[in-house]
Amino acid sequence: MGHLEESQPVSGIGRPVVSDWIKRFTPQVVISEQITKDTKKSARTHAVIAAVQKVGEDVHTLLDVQVERIQTFPNKYAEAQALAVQYPDLYTRLPKRRRFWDAEPRTTILFEAVALAKQILNGPTPALARALG
Repeated sequence: MGHLEESQPVSGIGRPVVSDWIKRFTPQVVISEQITKDTKKSARTHAVIAAVQKVGEDVHTLLDVQVERIQTFPNKYAEAQALAVQYPDLYTRLPKRRRFWDAEPRTTILFEAVALAKQILNGPTPALARALG
């Protein structure tokens, strides 16, 4: 399990949008999912994650942390529910279970981001060590 090849295309629309977000919100740390061969995300999502990682690598004042996503719940809805219990401010953003023909709820990504951050807080050594070089 490693990163996808550097030669794979990064969405042309992804990088400018991510750069704008970085300028607008001025984060000190960007946490993204480490893309592996086993990652079950669409090609478009891979391109967006790759754009985030590329911008994170290019901005030298930004700590870019890439984490392999470890799923510890039976599904994303159970994970979101548990995170909302731990972080009550997220409760109003809980994604509703979708029918198989519905698009994924937009708020799902918020809970994925919190899960990645929590994963680093619970076991920071490997991911932070890689990010710090």
